[in-house]
Amino acid sequence: MTELQHLRGALEQAGDAAAPNLVPAHSGIFSRAQRVYESNLALQAERDRLTKMFAQAPGFMAVLRGREHRFELANPSYIRLVGHRPVVGRTVAEALLEVVAQGYLDLLNRVFDSGEAYTANAAAFAAQAAPGGPVAERFVDFVFQPIRNDDGRVTGIFVEGSDETDRTRGEAALRASEARSRQILDSAIDCAIVATDLDGRITRWNEGARRVLGWIEEEMLGQPADRFFTPEDVANGQVQKEVRAALHTRRGKDERWHQRKSGERFWAMGEMTALKEDDGATAGFVKVLRDRTGQRLAEDALRQSEASLRALHAYLERQVIARSQVRGRI
Repeated sequence: MTELQHLRGALEQAGDAAAPNLVPAHSGIFSRAQRVYESNLALQAERDRLTKMFAQAPGFMAVLRGREHRFELANPSYIRLVGHRPVVGRTVAEALLEVVAQGYLDLLNRVFDSGEAYTANAAAFAAQAAPGGPVAERFVDFVFQPIRNDDGRVTGIFVEGSDETDRTRGEAALRASEARSRQILDSAIDCAIVATDLDGRITRWNEGARRVLGWIEEEMLGQPADRFFTPEDVANGQVQKEVRAALHTRRGKDERWHQRKSGERFWAMGEMTALKEDDGATAGFVKVLRDRTGQRLAEDALRQSEASLRALHAYLERQVIARSQVRGRI
């Protein structure tokens, strides 16, 4: 019998006259009931707070019970992810037929049986985005976390994650853009195109740079750009001069001798350009070089030839004058 039943029996035996004395004397039930009531109110407030947090969480959450993975809870983000379909009270296989073929039911079984959590990043998840609509592919980060009872036995699985479709597609688009940029840069096989950061460390090295200068990209990434300048230009601060010109005018022109990996010198014509962010801040520099050694040698040969012709012409002219003077004296 409960304390309340004991109290009721005592009251009936003693009569109404003894009631005022029996209540405080025989039991503290009312004070304990008050404490239990207040404790229940606190528990309900905590439960309401957790429920509100669960519902307002930016990521998707769901609680699955039993090995059949029956939905006990699912927050609004999860409901949106699965196309606003009713899932609470139904098993995963009943509510989300399309995920079974994608292997997610097997993953849930594995987590339930092993008791080990499963984590995935940017996992493909195909589901209806709207009731009755077509199946759309999303990309999600998620964890399947086993729920254990006091005995340590797995009784369910907590599902938590976030829809990273926009981020994943953005990263894929960026990679595709970088690949296209790389193809464009590498198609310029006659030009050395070298990108550097603000400290002059190389961040990009195209196929043309390999052909013109001799180093492969793996050798040059992170290296200072003065590696392919001549020692005397390095000593004279030529790289810094080009950087200052690029910062001042956006372009620093360059036509001088440079040095290949082999140590061979070649005449190059090019320029350094400052790379700007959308807000106008300088992000780095790009240097473009073209090997003009043949042209330079041809120009040197032409100048030498012209100088020789001028010297010959002057010599012949002096000879003619000298002979004319001799004849005049005769």
